[in-house]
Amino acid sequence: MARQVDPVLARSRLAFRGHFGWQSADMADGRRALLARFAPDGVVFGGPVARVDVAATYAEWDALVFLISGGRYMTSGKIYEYMSTGLPIMSAHDGDHGALEVLRGYPPWIPPPAKIAADLLSESFVAFARTVLSATEKQREAALVHASPCQRRGQLAPAVRDLVDCMGEPPPLADRHQGDLTRASSPT
Repeated sequence: MARQVDPVLARSRLAFRGHFGWQSADMADGRRALLARFAPDGVVFGGPVARVDVAATYAEWDALVFLISGGRYMTSGKIYEYMSTGLPIMSAHDGDHGALEVLRGYPPWIPPPAKIAADLLSESFVAFARTVLSATEKQREAALVHASPCQRRGQLAPAVRDLVDCMGEPPPLADRHQGDLTRASSPT
């Protein structure tokens, strides 16, 4: 529907990557068939992405659609990956989803429609296309700043510092290796 009213979307591609979840192979095959049916409309399925290729895959895209099931207390690690790109994100999920708290304040974000319905999703896609076209480098930098507390390094660094503070200074690395070698080579 959105492609019929918006020329940018009419020439755009919607690429799905990843797994189809834990459901049966029959359901996954049905989803693949559904996506294939819409290939003439620019819908493609590229399958799973190897962990080492995730960053390169995100780098190929102009924007991201966060399409997920779940509810109030579910987020998904995927939203943190999405935010770490600084790219515009459109939410296409239930309005009472845990990801809303994470995304709130993310500069180039289109929130989910009031309900998941074709006409409302179409309006979201049109607004999303405008957001993508008007996105600036300054907005991307602001998005990355917003996302920085959510990055793994930012989450783990304070916990590691607290652990080191509790345990005291570790022995020098050379002393630890020597002790390990001595124990390993001593007779039992």
